[in-house]
Amino acid sequence: MANRAINWGKVIYNEDEKKLIFFDQKIVRIPEAIYNLFHGRVKILDLSCNKISSLDALQYFDDMEELILDNNLIADDVVFPPNSPNLRLLSLNNNRIKDLNKLLKKIRRSFPHLEYLSLLGNTACPYFFLNIDFDNYYDYRIHVISQLKHLRFLDTKKVSLAERKLARGKASMAAETTSSTAPASLDYNDCNGNAAALMKPTNLSGLSRFFALSWLKKEPKIYNPLPESRERTPRAAYGKLNYKYIGNESEGNRFIRNKDL
Repeated sequence: MANRAINWGKVIYNEDEKKLIFFDQKIVRIPEAIYNLFHGRVKILDLSCNKISSLDALQYFDDMEELILDNNLIADDVVFPPNSPNLRLLSLNNNRIKDLNKLLKKIRRSFPHLEYLSLLGNTACPYFFLNIDFDNYYDYRIHVISQLKHLRFLDTKKVSLAERKLARGKASMAAETTSSTAPASLDYNDCNGNAAALMKPTNLSGLSRFFALSWLKKEPKIYNPLPESRERTPRAAYGKLNYKYIGNESEGNRFIRNKDL
């Protein structure tokens, strides 16, 4: 499929942020005119809402730190640039990625210092708000974190300390067993691979793994139309009003006759 002509009205470049937005063009690969014009000048590249399936032109954006590819046709056969050590953020929401392990292997090789990753809307990501499978999504998170050691944020949530510990335990076990596939149900181990030290929670609901218990148990707040105030004791105020009446008659006295005085 050939690329369509570029709609330059949908090409936005911010010189201060070195950010290029090339959206809703329905193209399958980055046009030559785009990388010829902007290569070496882009740190944030947003290619959302196209039909991109080939990323061969990304090799010209070697200073790139953030790559947004939401709503495209990226599949398991995608080829990332050989090595982009500066990339910190990769967003692949709503694409056609099915093989999670294959993707993670490519990410480790091409983006070794990746800190932010989002895979929502792909078959490889069992996002729990879409299919209500909390356990499957939690296992998915631990597996991804174990494969990407610099990851700080996955999908919609920051990587927690507990997740990091479980991921290290899983990575340690994987190194010992030399397993290359993700198990259907991940083992929960401590940092030394001891299965008895950290057990999978059984007394908590699925949501409690992603949100603080204090948030789950918090009582709903009673609606009050008045603004909140720290002052609980009513206080009076006084002062001098700088107002001078310059009319001929007082509004209150204009109906009083001389005989009433």
